[in-house]
Amino acid sequence: MLCTLTLLSCKKDLTTDKAPGNQVDKKHLQLNISGFNQEVMNLKNSQAKVSATDSLKDYISYLYYLVFNASGEEVSRRVQYKTQELDFGLITDSLLPGSYTAFILGTPKSLQFNEEHKGLNDWPKKPLTATIIRYRQGAAGIPYCPETFIRKLKFNLNKDSVISDVTLVRNVGKLEVNIADATTAHKLEVTVSNQPVYYNIDNDNTGPGQEGLEAAKVSSKKYEAFILNTTTPFNVTIRCYDAANILQKEKAINNIRCYPNKKTVLTGKIFETAFSNPNLSFKVSLEDGWDGLDVEVPF
Repeated sequence: MLCTLTLLSCKKDLTTDKAPGNQVDKKHLQLNISGFNQEVMNLKNSQAKVSATDSLKDYISYLYYLVFNASGEEVSRRVQYKTQELDFGLITDSLLPGSYTAFILGTPKSLQFNEEHKGLNDWPKKPLTATIIRYRQGAAGIPYCPETFIRKLKFNLNKDSVISDVTLVRNVGKLEVNIADATTAHKLEVTVSNQPVYYNIDNDNTGPGQEGLEAAKVSSKKYEAFILNTTTPFNVTIRCYDAANILQKEKAINNIRCYPNKKTVLTGKIFETAFSNPNLSFKVSLEDGWDGLDVEVPF
């Protein structure tokens, strides 16, 4: 995803300090996020690739932009929603000369920062070191992980300048579970353990690990989930219930890993005769960069 950061001159926007006559010119900041600079699999349409000609609006719906000064204080923020912005992907700002850290988040679904809040941009301010993205829903902290692209960059805004080719990077992995013997008559549940609910934008740490991220049903045989935990192993549990909601079968696939911008694929059967030995019924493959090149890892 290509982001062009342009620092332009503009009309003077004067900020007056407490001392009379002490005025400082602000500098105009323009951030243009448009298109993609590399091919990655379009997760909304597995038959296509995302290319430089794809519209930003076709891929992400929300853009979050936060700026922190040299002391780590948040000094500016913007949130764009594609249906409310004529120039979605074009962000303008005005900042005093100095050193800054900008953080940009792109996602197809809305997320919150720091604490639960109602509006798109009314989260409470916190220092850079304490600012987090909340990968959860509601006060109960249920893990919730959409696809997210991020970028943090440092820059000095002391004179007019241009910073180009800033790339947003996918910071999540993806889990795909293919259950070969599942049918429309089966009621299945696929859950992922050890999933965090926040991401610290300063040090990239995540936490705390929680049970119970539920994978989304794509078809009767396929389930998917974006995974924020890209540093430690987790377990995947498949459960099958009857019409009365009584558990009929359960299978655990342990010590699975996901990595940023990579897809881990589990393929197998839940009703395999050798139920006690998952090595005989499931395999793991890894798609590097979602480019379709599988590295199979039996377990």
